[in-house]
Amino acid sequence: MALPLELRINGRRSFDEFRKKGLFISGCDIALKIVGEKERRGFAFAIPKKVGNAVKRNRLRRVMSEFIRLESGLFPDNKHYLLIVRGREPREKAILAELRELAGGLR
Repeated sequence: MALPLELRINGRRSFDEFRKKGLFISGCDIALKIVGEKERRGFAFAIPKKVGNAVKRNRLRRVMSEFIRLESGLFPDNKHYLLIVRGREPREKAILAELRELAGGLR
């Protein structure tokens, strides 16, 4: 199932704000950029082409969307999150474990 519309972030202005003001938390296969003081919680994904072909990137996006849909309580409210996948050929289970660990540190 896809990420609900009310949790999605889109638009150039939102991504420019990540670039200028975002707090950066880095893991091995994934990085998290956070911008606070928003009216609602929101998520966006950045998966570069070096991760794999379109099928691989879209699968990672779907898996991370499902994780966020099921575990959105791990992320504090009123912040926007940009999830950046890094490295070549990251494994889905490793990414989800790392994402859970990074989100647990936010509380």
